[in-house]
Amino acid sequence: MHEMSILQRNNGLPSETLVPILHFCNYKTIIRLSMTCKRLYEIVHQSTSIQLHIELEAGGLEIVGRPLKAGANYASILGELKGYQDAWLNFRLGPHFQQPFPDLRTGTYHPQLSDKTYFEALLQPDDEGDYIADYPLNRIQVVDFDSSTNPLLNFKKKFEVFTTDLKQDLIVLIQYNHEHLTSAIIHLHHISTGVPHSLARFPTLTARFEDDASEEPPSRSIYVCSMVMRDVIVVNFAPRYRGASRYGDVVIWNWQSGVLLGRILSETDGTAPVFFDKDHLLLYSFPPNSSIEPNSTGSNQVALLIYRVPTTAAMVHQELPNADVYVPSCPSLEPTLILDFPTLHSAYRVDEHILLKTQARPGDVAYRGLAKVAHSHISTVALRLSVAQKNRPKGEWRSTTHYSIYVKLNFLLDYLSENQVGEMTTVHWSQWGAAATRWFINNETTEQSASCGSLHLRFHRGYDATRLMSLLVFDPHIISRQTVHALDEIEQQKVLQGQGLDFLGGTLDCIKLLVPFVDTDLGPDVDRRIASNLKTVIHTGFEEPVESTLRFMVVNRLETELTHVKWYLHGEYLIGGVSAVSIQAFKTKTNDSYVLAKPNLELCIFLSLQTTVFA
Repeated sequence: MHEMSILQRNNGLPSETLVPILHFCNYKTIIRLSMTCKRLYEIVHQSTSIQLHIELEAGGLEIVGRPLKAGANYASILGELKGYQDAWLNFRLGPHFQQPFPDLRTGTYHPQLSDKTYFEALLQPDDEGDYIADYPLNRIQVVDFDSSTNPLLNFKKKFEVFTTDLKQDLIVLIQYNHEHLTSAIIHLHHISTGVPHSLARFPTLTARFEDDASEEPPSRSIYVCSMVMRDVIVVNFAPRYRGASRYGDVVIWNWQSGVLLGRILSETDGTAPVFFDKDHLLLYSFPPNSSIEPNSTGSNQVALLIYRVPTTAAMVHQELPNADVYVPSCPSLEPTLILDFPTLHSAYRVDEHILLKTQARPGDVAYRGLAKVAHSHISTVALRLSVAQKNRPKGEWRSTTHYSIYVKLNFLLDYLSENQVGEMTTVHWSQWGAAATRWFINNETTEQSASCGSLHLRFHRGYDATRLMSLLVFDPHIISRQTVHALDEIEQQKVLQGQGLDFLGGTLDCIKLLVPFVDTDLGPDVDRRIASNLKTVIHTGFEEPVESTLRFMVVNRLETELTHVKWYLHGEYLIGGVSAVSIQAFKTKTNDSYVLAKPNLELCIFLSLQTTVFA
């Protein structure tokens, strides 16, 4: 608001002076300013550079480096950006190619995608008599979208999980015991050569935990995952199932220096944190000090917790580099920001809460064209929340209600910029929740989903060969320029009651009855719907009705030939796993009027995997 008052007082300045000043404002401030007077409105709407600024920031995007092609200007880059967005929203798929996979036993459910490259962990017996099991793994299959040479990497180590960062030529391999976690060994290697990473002071890090073998139950299944952001590695150790303890540890290192940056003690269902931007972690958990005892009925509230990642400079005087750490002795970090969710009714408890994995990390490339466009932060997250009755009438099943919640996170930037000192701040649901979220009742257990930026893909398989692919979009700026169906009274009522997924790609029988949107670009099998000014009101499980008003749009596409059983979104690509051992790639058709310099924009590639990946 400070920027607005300054610019309003100086709106008589020449436009050549005002435009550079506007570039220092966030996009919401620019839009608000444009509505204060006719002159500022004209300056904002006539400046191509300002329009590109708004389009990028509203979508959580940024241009990295200089334009990739000579002759690129603001107008051509803006046109290409809109073409990229519209290609997704129109589901325009094109020809495909195929490439065989090796005949190996697959042992992970979580392949990695990094910079147009697909990584899959496999188990290949070193000797003919070796016993083949799901774990541990010993090979990494690499599939480059632009190359027919796809190496099989052998690091001469067995491991359970891995993560990659192609920009740093880094692969992280983690060894641990699934049933009884007393230690975990983290190996840091070059992807290209397989040798220990030259930038790592300690190419092997060890995390040790207390031995709880004497507790009841004697062991618990452990969920471990990791992620890398520049010189920071985050490893999440959490119980996969609820047992004697529901606490997990998130351990943060500077992987180059070996300095332990911190530990987060989390109360989760095995959900890992994600990087919101390059300096902050986001965790979906219970609020701190919720004091959940093993035999209690659970917390009556969940929250989004934002943690600032400590820097090595801030920690180096406290912690010396150490390749071997005892995790329980490490001090815990406190969240910078707590976003409260609505309080549950006293008759209900939290049965499950999950933050679905997003496949676009800060810094990941969204697409390459006239310029390289990357994600600056995570713009939207998808959450699941299940609430159950604490007690049930005799002879009846316990009633559990499942919610899908989509949260638009752009507003976090304002809170974080105002809190540079990192003091813990709690933002109550009434201050942020309704405008930034959209809630759905979702009892569908067979759907597959994938998230990337503001796009969320849902895939449903019917009893016949028909498959329904639905793309939910939570970017009001993009939605405002789309042509879509209006909702009738029955559909509006469904949105109000939180049942929007029943017709927005939720039920195959319902979607087949919809009249397709007739358009030369869309084709007869694509249907687009919008719920822009409608609110959703949820009642079951909460003390007070829960309202949500985040604008959303859905694009449905019926498929009768695709046999894919798992989906991933990655930049320009849509990746689907099928039972055949092959790789398929599809191109989209984009309008020349939108993509000025690239009429054939690559959008989708389907990677086909063995069914054992998804069993």
